[in-house]
Amino acid sequence: DMAYRKLYGLIRLKEPHFMIFFMIARQFMVLNDILFMKKNGLSVRDISAKMKTPDFITRKNMTNAERYGQAGLKEAIGLLNRIDMDIKSGRMSIEAGLDILIPALAEKKFNIEAV
Repeated sequence: DMAYRKLYGLIRLKEPHFMIFFMIARQFMVLNDILFMKKNGLSVRDISAKMKTPDFITRKNMTNAERYGQAGLKEAIGLLNRIDMDIKSGRMSIEAGLDILIPALAEKKFNIEAV
């Protein structure tokens, strides 16, 4: 419900649908990169330097990444890629893609490794 409110809030602000999709995809790729770096022993400070973000943003992203887990993030990125290909090939509209994507990600359907 909140995810849809935020989505439609962006749409009401005339944010292009493709930009919304891109922002979501980019965030999941960032989460995946952060979790990978953490699992390889990098500190928050080192990750922040590589990602060019403040430490508090890195910590917040790390918390979000851990909620999904590595497998969940890879699955979510796979869904993003499939929807992207369907949109670009004309098999799906961007609106339909967002309507499929938002509940799948918001419900933490991919939260496989979390406690």
